Amino acid sequence: MLDEDGWWYSGDLGTLDEDGYLRIAGRAKDMYMSGGYNVYRAEAEAVLERHPAVVACTVVGYGDSVLSEKGRAFAAAARGPDGDRLSADELRDLCRRDLADYKLPDDVRFVDELPLIGPGKVDRAVLRGAA
Repeated sequence: MLDEDGWWYSGDLGTLDEDGYLRIAGRAKDMYMSGGYNVYRAEAEAVLERHPAVVACTVVGYGDSVLSEKGRAFAAAARGPDGDRLSADELRDLCRRDLADYKLPDDVRFVDELPLIGPGKVDRAVLRGAA
């Protein structure tokens, strides 16, 4: 969509670094509303993906009678060398260090793999149904 000044609005979100390079962070429609705040799932996903045991993850919004929506993280995680599994509390603590309270996923569910609808594209509709 072009505005009257000729700017194109694609719906992509990004930031410019100090060298002037654009870094795409996600899409504007890839968010949910929680307590009146816009929560962009890409922010929480970026934090979760920093954990070395997280193979893949995504965050989806789900309905809540008080806040309108809450976030639920779905993570595929590798087992440690002893067969031990990553805990939801460990991932929430990781998020708590880097995200505002309203951006924290309400909970974390572990899956063997994320459902895909194309090469590398997560089927969030399936996960929203599971949320």
